[in-house]
Amino acid sequence: MKRAAVACLLLSGSVSAAPTEKCETLAHTSFGADVKIESTKIVAATGTLREYCDVRGVIWPEARFAVKLPTFWNGRFEMVGNGGWAGVISFQAMDLALHAGYASASTDTGHDAQKEPGASFAYPGPNNPNAARKVIDHGYLAVHETALLAKKLIREYYGRDPQYSYWVGCSTGGRQGLMEA
Repeated sequence: MKRAAVACLLLSGSVSAAPTEKCETLAHTSFGADVKIESTKIVAATGTLREYCDVRGVIWPEARFAVKLPTFWNGRFEMVGNGGWAGVISFQAMDLALHAGYASASTDTGHDAQKEPGASFAYPGPNNPNAARKVIDHGYLAVHETALLAKKLIREYYGRDPQYSYWVGCSTGGRQGLMEA
């Protein structure tokens, strides 16, 4: 019985709880001129996921991102990479981190794979005025800017920085992690 009580005390000492009303205020907080927070909402716990604050937005010009901030946070941050030519936010991988109590983030690297399959995001034209920037965002900048923004969101939401930060990815995600390192 004593061991269980000690384990509960140790565990509770390593987990931070964020007030859920703070989630809504993130939408009205400035994170720089190039960042637009499009939505913030508390998502109720399910059988597999903890309750979390879901933050979505875009970093100029077109790098979409998602950040998930669990109400009961383990003090760690995990960013997840993409596969192939990217162009999607890796929600499933983010949920694995969230399940373990990590704040998590992902980016589509500045383009939408449904609208611009393969590397077509790199071709300039009248319907793609940001092609040159999309190449830079895909190469390294969207991942870097999303990681920095996620850490700012974490600091704002929990009142402290993550104790540890991790990267998870293979293939394109492995390249992204090496570029970020």
